[in-house]
Amino acid sequence: MIVRKSISFTDSHNHWLKTQTASGKYTSDSEVVRDLIRQQQEREDKFMR
Repeated sequence: MIVRKSISFTDSHNHWLKTQTASGKYTSDSEVVRDLIRQQQEREDKFMR
């Protein structure tokens, strides 16, 4: 299931997001944020073991 959220970014964070999508590694800002969340979840899972 996909849940829509509205979040705010500083200009600096927004610029960084745009550079990630412009690099071609990601196709959207949402994809960048989802990847960051996945990475953090993996770090936390490793820490909890």
